[in-house]
Amino acid sequence: RWTCGKRHMLCKALFTDPAFQRQGMGDALVRYGNQLADRQGLQIFLQASPYGYPIYSKHGFKTVQHLDVDLKEWAPGADSGDKGYGNYRFRYMVMLPRTLLGMS
Repeated sequence: RWTCGKRHMLCKALFTDPAFQRQGMGDALVRYGNQLADRQGLQIFLQASPYGYPIYSKHGFKTVQHLDVDLKEWAPGADSGDKGYGNYRFRYMVMLPRTLLGMS
């Protein structure tokens, strides 16, 4: 629905090995993907977990829709919270290429 039948990039998964977390590796990977999409004039779509949302948001991705899943049913006694068992929010996000944003 968000792609409207147009060419686009889809980020299926982005993970950083725990040994390399908090060292800028995730930022570098997101920047690299954004540069690839910019060169081709393509939008990037992704589904962000609560853990991935902050990095994508930091790099300019915008939430276009979200899905809340209540995991308490599968984890009795779990307390709520966006990053744990309870309410888990998936965000569907988009990044427009710099050319569409009026940037070079």
